[in-house]
Formats: sequence, C-alpha cells, structure tokens
Amino acid sequence: MKMKIAICLLVFQLLVSCSSNPTQIPNSTFDIPELEEYYEPLMKEAQTWSPDAYLYKVIIPIGQKSWVLSASLYSSAKDDQGLQILLDQSGKFTQRRFQYESGVLQQEPILRDQWEIGSRDALSGLVSENIDSIQSLGEVCGSLVLVRVASLPDQPLVWILNYNDCALPLSNTQSYLDPVTGNPIKP
Repeated sequence: MKMKIAICLLVFQLLVSCSSNPTQIPNSTFDIPELEEYYEPLMKEAQTWSPDAYLYKVIIPIGQKSWVLSASLYSSAKDDQGLQILLDQSGKFTQRRFQYESGVLQQEPILRDQWEIGSRDALSGLVSENIDSIQSLGEVCGSLVLVRVASLPDQPLVWILNYNDCALPLSNTQSYLDPVTGNPIKP
C-alpha cells in the first residue's frame, strides 16, 4: 500500500512539474509589433515631411487601441514643427503635424543600430520582471516606450513598460530595460 501511495505521489509530482508554469503570461496576451520591422518604412514616411527627420520616441500600446505604434519625430530643418506617425491595425501610416510657438528642443536621434533588444523581447523581459504585479491586475493597459531619459547622465536610450489595471488608469507602474543588454534598469 505504501508503495502505491509513493508511486501516486511521484506521478502527481511529475505531472505538476511538467505542466505549464502558472506564473508566466503567454506571449499572445500582448501581441505587439516588432519595431525593427517598421523602422525603415517609418523613416521613409517621415522623410516625406522632412528629409532630415529623426526619431526621438516610439510608443507601442498594450491593450485595445485603433493604432499599434506611434512614432514621434523632429527635424533640425523644421525647428518649429514636430511629427507623429501612427501605424494602424491594417499597417497604414497616418501623419499628424504639430506646430511649436517657442521652437523644438532638439534631441539626440534614435538610430536603428542603438538597440539590440527588439520590442517583443523587451516586453517579454519586462513582463517577466514584473510578473507578480501584472498578474494581480484585472485587464492590463499601458504601453512600451523606446525613448532617451533626459534626466539621466548621457541621456541613455531605454525601453520603458508603463502598465496599470485598465479600470484604474491613474495607478501607473513603470519598469525599465536596457535596449542593448536586455538587463533591467532600476531608476
């Protein structure tokens, strides 16, 4: 009898250890575009506005939106304008131009060779780093942002995950990831 119980316990333990990890959120939960795939077409679209347009921020929403990527751009030739390019669900770009009365504070461009970790891997790493907090939420809303942090020395480029429970939009949490190494950054 003891042998049967031991075998049953061993089989149960084996089945539990082989089951999917309950502390992981499936990748399909947050289906986002890979920024690398859109970088060149995005820059080509921006050059219709200004030949020297440069990228300074990318926002990829998490949750239901009519758009899947937003890129913010400046141009040194257009010191009083900014451009936002939205990529919609069908893959179409839409431009929104902004006029600035006091001029644009020019920034260091985000170039394609400045990040190794793509948007999907960045999101996966940041979700893994914050799994307990994210699992405690109802419906997750937020964004993944690629931007330079002007308040830090050398203005490093970082991936930032902003997330909250959709029912509580003011309870935002942020987490940072180095886009070259993939290591979490503690603010």
